[in-house]
Amino acid sequence: MDILKKNLTNIICSVIAILAIVGSFWPLGGYEESLQNEATQRVGVAEKIKLIVGKPRKIPAIHPDGNERALTIFPNRVLVSAVTAAIKNLGTQKDRMLAKAELLNVADHTLLEPGALPNPTGSAAFDFRSNLAKELTRLREAVLKGGTPPTIDQIEKEKSAVADRHRNDLIMIDGKPINEAEVTAATVAEQQMVPQKLADLAARSKKIYLDPDVLTIDSHLKSIPGAPSPSDIWYAQVEAWVQQDICAAISQANHDSKDITDAVVKQLVKLEIPPDVSMYCLNPAPTASPAGLPPGHAAPAMFSSGGAGNLTATETPTRRYCNELYDVVHFRLVVYVDADKIESFLKTLQAGRFITVRNIDFMQQVVPGSGAALTLPVGGAAAAGMPSGLYVYGPAPVAMLDLSCEQIFMRSWTWGDAKHKQLMPDDVQKILNPRNDVASH
Repeated sequence: MDILKKNLTNIICSVIAILAIVGSFWPLGGYEESLQNEATQRVGVAEKIKLIVGKPRKIPAIHPDGNERALTIFPNRVLVSAVTAAIKNLGTQKDRMLAKAELLNVADHTLLEPGALPNPTGSAAFDFRSNLAKELTRLREAVLKGGTPPTIDQIEKEKSAVADRHRNDLIMIDGKPINEAEVTAATVAEQQMVPQKLADLAARSKKIYLDPDVLTIDSHLKSIPGAPSPSDIWYAQVEAWVQQDICAAISQANHDSKDITDAVVKQLVKLEIPPDVSMYCLNPAPTASPAGLPPGHAAPAMFSSGGAGNLTATETPTRRYCNELYDVVHFRLVVYVDADKIESFLKTLQAGRFITVRNIDFMQQVVPGSGAALTLPVGGAAAAGMPSGLYVYGPAPVAMLDLSCEQIFMRSWTWGDAKHKQLMPDDVQKILNPRNDVASH
């Protein structure tokens, strides 16, 4: 007993050691697994905290350059509030920009006949066609101050007038002219100068060469025996808007010139705008094919194989296409311009008109100096799509620009909204078949 008392402490320690050894092998159920899972979760939370604290942050791109800025401090309420306010302000600026763009886009784009669209009433359809002819005449004569070089008939008529005048110079004795040789020589000499004289007169009395058939009513619209349909009126109205804008740009470019010899744009050779739905650059990925195409109009290329007139966004450098925000109309413009002022003209053409030049085919043509008339042969010129006749462009080199262009018309005022009356007929809207996504182009 005394031995037990003396060694009690050693005995207790030994028992505890034995129990510890035995406990390590004793099954503890799910307690150990629970502890392990809790430890793993805590490690995961720690890693998340580490990522949150150490993650590089950037301020949203709210600057005009579109670049994000690095956030050098940890986000706090003040910073979050500032960024939220900036984003809200950006949205306000966007709304204001769209409103200004709409005002700029709708400016001067009025209907040639107020009651003709979207559904003409009374004589509006006939009045539209009449007003269109008057408007094209106004553009040619009043806006462009355009004219043509002398024609063969005009030259021959003037030569006859010269001969008649010189005939009065004959001195007759006994019924016979005694100075016929001198008069004939003078007549021939003056007749040889007639083409250049008439060419100079035409160039110095107008601001641009313009053939009468460059700005004309589409043959389809002219051939309709009765009243044109709403869709025919719409396509002709869009053509007129494009023609008005092009003529306004040329008039602005030539504002300071006194005549063709010092004009920036010396000749309007072509302005080609498809006269039907093929004028539009269409969505390359439509959801379905529209039904109910109006008579006389082919299906757009996006719904058919090989539609020649239409372009899709994948075929244009800008990749713009008709969408819920705007419609895209494409056209071709061929002009002769002062070779030293090409950049100036292109800026004038595009500024404030929602016109974009997508492609330029350039040909420089050095015109004879001193204002001599440039004679272009009828056969070769016609084959090359160039004008023919006697042209006086002035002493500076002249370049021919063949421009592929597009123009945007916003749907807020063409399709109609809370502020604008609908102009585009339902049939045309159905053909364009808008998707539900607003393009960000």
